[in-house]
Amino acid sequence: MVLAAIAILAIPTIREFATVFWSLPDDTHEPIVLAGLLFGFWRDRSVFNWRSSRAARIAALPVSLIAAAAYVTGQSQEFYQLEGLGLIGFVYACLLLATDSTKLAKLSFLAALMLFVIPMPGTLVDALLVPLKLTLTANVARFFAFLGYPVGYEGVVLNVGYYRLGVANACAGLRSLLALSAIGLMFVYLVPARRRLSDVLLVLLLPLLALGANFFRLSLLVLITYYFGGDAGAAAHNWAGYAEIGLSLIGFLVVHRVLDIVFGGKPVRHA
Repeated sequence: MVLAAIAILAIPTIREFATVFWSLPDDTHEPIVLAGLLFGFWRDRSVFNWRSSRAARIAALPVSLIAAAAYVTGQSQEFYQLEGLGLIGFVYACLLLATDSTKLAKLSFLAALMLFVIPMPGTLVDALLVPLKLTLTANVARFFAFLGYPVGYEGVVLNVGYYRLGVANACAGLRSLLALSAIGLMFVYLVPARRRLSDVLLVLLLPLLALGANFFRLSLLVLITYYFGGDAGAAAHNWAGYAEIGLSLIGFLVVHRVLDIVFGGKPVRHA
């Protein structure tokens, strides 16, 4: 009954996110994060034993009330971030009711990753995004200039031969950086290494891997624009985001494997 109620609340929220945000080039990662989270909850569904402690059941009440207030306010005022936080609050209240204390921490990690599905406010993104775009644009231009390509830059615009390629938010996106990091955290959760040290090191490397994936995405667009023209570069903009995700997953797998070999040993038990 509780899970059905959460599903009823989640459907309109997910529909709103998909309509307002996920159709934009800046937010192509969040559905993948959500799919991974749903798989994680489904894979570990055996821990839902409904044997929570009395203290957890008591704590679930105020959490549910706060979540309800946030959800209703957010939905009525079209404050999507607040609505999403309310939904996460309901999920956490459900975890308090459905799991014992030994399993709560494990699933709370998945609930916390739901924060990466909530779109960031535009004003915050704009304030944090400009330095990322400037840095990425300059580094890509220097890289291709070093290789002998006629590539320069002015602010966040790349001059690729006769073409000008504006660096969009999606190519140097703070959202994509956070989303790729979330995918990496889910990877650590779903495919744990033999030693926890390897997992910790992979988590620390996630921002670097995500930035590398952003660099790859913009570099791919530069090459397409240079060899096939500006129209081809514009057409490739959206699917380049999926190539970025694929490269990130490959990077996670390779680094995960290397760390497991270097720091491997006797396997550890992951609760």
